[in-house]
Amino acid sequence: MSKNLIYMVAIDHNTSTYRNYDYAQYAIKTWEYWCKKNEIDFLLIDEHNPRYKFPVWNKDTIFEKVGDTYDKIGYVDSDTMIHWNAPNMFDLYDDELCLIKDYTNLRWTYNSRNYYQRFYPDIKLDLYEYYSSAVKFFTKEHKPIFDGLIELYENNSEGLDETATMGGGKVQTVFNYEIQKQNIKVKELSPIWNMFPLTKKEMFKNNWQKISGGIDGRDSTPHYIKYSCFLFDILEANEIEYNQILMVDADTIVHPDCPNFFNETEDKYCLVHDDGSYDWVLRGMEHYSEQVYDGYWFDYTKYGNGGFQIVNDKHRDFFKYMRDFYFENADKVNTISQTYGVGVDQTILNFNLNTQNVDTKLLPYKYNMTCMIKKDILTIEDMFFTKVGWVYHFNGIPDKEKNVPFLMKRTYDYLYG
Repeated sequence: MSKNLIYMVAIDHNTSTYRNYDYAQYAIKTWEYWCKKNEIDFLLIDEHNPRYKFPVWNKDTIFEKVGDTYDKIGYVDSDTMIHWNAPNMFDLYDDELCLIKDYTNLRWTYNSRNYYQRFYPDIKLDLYEYYSSAVKFFTKEHKPIFDGLIELYENNSEGLDETATMGGGKVQTVFNYEIQKQNIKVKELSPIWNMFPLTKKEMFKNNWQKISGGIDGRDSTPHYIKYSCFLFDILEANEIEYNQILMVDADTIVHPDCPNFFNETEDKYCLVHDDGSYDWVLRGMEHYSEQVYDGYWFDYTKYGNGGFQIVNDKHRDFFKYMRDFYFENADKVNTISQTYGVGVDQTILNFNLNTQNVDTKLLPYKYNMTCMIKKDILTIEDMFFTKVGWVYHFNGIPDKEKNVPFLMKRTYDYLYG
């Protein structure tokens, strides 16, 4: 018997909109194959415990079924599939609870947090410390979390079942409240261990430009001014002294009550992860990797958006490197940008930060809220996006020549008018 276990809940139930097995059968096969390959036990929970109204709560009964048999345990939803060559994630942690951040739909998270607040009146959930419960890894020492959730349901079943019909999910937010209540140490895993939502991140697309031969008519004007390769020269010429510098795009607006993000930099080169179109990011990385960086690759889940960057004096040499790099590779860079429409500056910035081993830090999404349409928060009726973050980046918006000025004026008038 293995010391590690993967388990899944796949139950056909009359409260479910879709028959679970219709899709779970494929998920099960991938996890069974991977577990056998890595000598890990796999447990399928396919019988409903009648104490619960909704089958998703069965995931909390794992220790009732296995006791302390396993040192480490992983839970995976029945709509997940694992790559056959995925490494053994049980080698990635010791005694932590391992989770993946969930920024998928901030409106949904915001509402769900409020719906379930009454069950945890003394706890305030941070939207940017909110985790998916669809994939999680833990140890047998985390049994109190599941005991707490079982007890919560036993004492509040009617209220929880009623709240579950309000559109804020059934168990994920409660799980987040419970781990905060118990002050559980969390290790945040890379998004590659729970790649969702695949549609919003445009991950179902392939690099069509390699097949079709590319596209023409793109603007060839470099946007290198975005990360201001001449920033330090300009500051010196004007005798401006500084400790840290924020470079921010012109299509951003900051909330008047925004905290001082300079206090969060740890003296590192700071950006915010680009959590928009992974299709655009990956196509750009492929083209630049093959044509400029001799096949070099880096972790795309650490890819930062160039529209919000905090730097300091120790990054002076890196800026000089960026400037020299562009002039040495200008023809290649402009050709790639014109042909494939994958930008001039941002992907190169990310490649060079990695190749030059610059110590970087990714700040939370609330400091560069890109692609707000994909987060379902860019609504002008209630200005919801202003309630869940601090720096609003109006990119990824259709008909941008018309809509971006309108949205920025509306936001400015709302916050400052």
